[in-house]
Amino acid sequence: MTRFTLWCGIRTGSTSGSFAEAYELFEEFIKRAYAFMGMASPGRWPLRDFGSIQWADVSAKGFDWFLEQSRAKKDAPLSMLRQLGQVLPRLKHAETQNRMECDLLVAVTLIGQMRHQIVHSRGIVTDKKAFSEGVLKKLGLSGTGAVQHLEFIDQTLLLSPQDGSIYVLKVRSPESTAPIRIHYDVFDGLVRYLLMYAHQTYLALGGLDVDRFDEELTGLHG
Repeated sequence: MTRFTLWCGIRTGSTSGSFAEAYELFEEFIKRAYAFMGMASPGRWPLRDFGSIQWADVSAKGFDWFLEQSRAKKDAPLSMLRQLGQVLPRLKHAETQNRMECDLLVAVTLIGQMRHQIVHSRGIVTDKKAFSEGVLKKLGLSGTGAVQHLEFIDQTLLLSPQDGSIYVLKVRSPESTAPIRIHYDVFDGLVRYLLMYAHQTYLALGGLDVDRFDEELTGLHG
């Protein structure tokens, strides 16, 4: 990906790309957005993100250098999401105040862990409670403050009753009866969380300024 597009390579409602690929595209978008923020406003990066470079030399660095530093950041993408929320008040507000009526940071972290489970453990979750608590532990959430988030994860993380495999395509609605069968598009719902977070990041970074840079970058590499 070379463009800061709202869709970041994901098309809502499409099942042609895999769930894991959708998350990986989101992750790449976040890395590029984080690099753009560092280049456009270096003060929004913590000093450790710059490595051993002298501060006086930072202004001479181009996007490719910032992207390289972004990709080297430890504990990504969660460390990036935390920093973005910390220095972008609009994004921080949107994480909890949005039309999806959920905590978007919890949602995208859950999806990242689901992707990890799919890639490394064949998508099998043997202990849903432990898996859910593990997601929240990564975010530093526990106790009474985690109750609502555990409820969200329980509703969002759908598993096969047979083997605990993660559902990422379609599942039948509990209200579904013959002759009309109603299904939920799980993939579509999960990707919408990624798209909303990506869009809010885009807006928090300035929107049109990102578009303008995107056009310039495309011109240089086109």
